[in-house]
Amino acid sequence: MMLELVNYIESIESSGDKVVDINNAKELQRTEMIVLTQLWMTALKPNLQESDMLAQCVKTYFDRGMVSKSIDISTAFSEQAKCAGGSITQLIFPPVFEILKADGVSHFSTLQLPSYKVIVLVDKDCIFSKISAIQMARMLEDVLVVID
Repeated sequence: MMLELVNYIESIESSGDKVVDINNAKELQRTEMIVLTQLWMTALKPNLQESDMLAQCVKTYFDRGMVSKSIDISTAFSEQAKCAGGSITQLIFPPVFEILKADGVSHFSTLQLPSYKVIVLVDKDCIFSKISAIQMARMLEDVLVVID
């Protein structure tokens, strides 16, 4: 990340323009981050699967608390951003079911939910599943995240 910022500042100094535009710096950083991810994936393609390489790149940013950057990468490479294993095409929930709260002790029923909720199922072993849940939670107000 610092490399992108250094490149941006060097380009400003070489042009003679001393005004640093933070939005341009962020966009350059985002663009270079995606380009560098593509370079890693291209270089390692003969040895590793693309989804595994992408997962590692995304996880590196995610584990450092840079969720927006990990979302940017997974969005840019949406074709490769897939969890391993089969996908579930249809889930059927009973009309009312019990939910365990994050504290691991408290239970509540779906009837006790104050309003309409979107339920997002998260595979704790798949970084792309976690990223999707965070994207959904950012887009919608009423989201219930269920971690499997």
